[in-house]
Amino acid sequence: MTSTPSPFTRTKQQGPLHFLALVALDAEKHPHDCNVDPAPLGEGLQSAACSSYETPSYTVSSSPTHSVSSLHISCGRTPSDVGSDPQPLIQSTATNSTQRADLLQSKHPMRTRKKCHRRESPLHIRAKEETLARRRERLERATKIRSLDNSPVNDEQLTVLRMVYDEITMYPSESWMVLIAIIIRRSFKQVKNWFSNERQKNRNGDVISVCTEEGDKMRLRESAINFSEHWSDSILEEVVMVYHFLVTQSFRRRKRRLAVQREPPRIMELHGQNSRSL
Repeated sequence: MTSTPSPFTRTKQQGPLHFLALVALDAEKHPHDCNVDPAPLGEGLQSAACSSYETPSYTVSSSPTHSVSSLHISCGRTPSDVGSDPQPLIQSTATNSTQRADLLQSKHPMRTRKKCHRRESPLHIRAKEETLARRRERLERATKIRSLDNSPVNDEQLTVLRMVYDEITMYPSESWMVLIAIIIRRSFKQVKNWFSNERQKNRNGDVISVCTEEGDKMRLRESAINFSEHWSDSILEEVVMVYHFLVTQSFRRRKRRLAVQREPPRIMELHGQNSRSL
């Protein structure tokens, strides 16, 4: 019975290169034998080498499939990482990306978007110009009204001012104070000072911020909002004019009644009373 010579015995006769070829052929005959320890193969290579030359020590895989599978990179944790805590990601210190971004920004600077302003229609622009023209005209009329600086307001003027302050707003705009001054025939400066002094003495009540038809921001009373949600110069002018007319008529009737009560009796009436008594 003849035995097949082992690779190690052949190596002694044919040299280390032939031994490597025989090892490769032997691995092809047992492709699924993954339990072979590669360390003895390296040791056998060193022992099979002749004394006249030396070969470096290395290990040979026992299976080509094992070599191919060793190329796969596992996503799991290695045994050496089992006892260690997860570490945060470290930011790259590479400067090539930042330098490229700076270069692109220098060549193509970024532009911020401008706010898109709404284009007003010609009709709206014309209405706005007409409103400003009317306000300038009214301001000239109000500044021409002359009244003594130290003279107190009369009862009619005070009643109208008090109504505007308590029922409409205690923060009237300049255009509204101009209208009030024209209606009650009081100088614009005095009307403005009256509202300022009244706010210092009696600033009470809640106000609601609204925007008038002309685009003015106003703080109105709740009673004014209940009366109308769309206030404007024309609405205030109508309200103040009507109220001023009613107040004027009421004070006139009151004056007449007081005048009749204070009027002395006429002589004919006294003569008639004396003749009846006789």
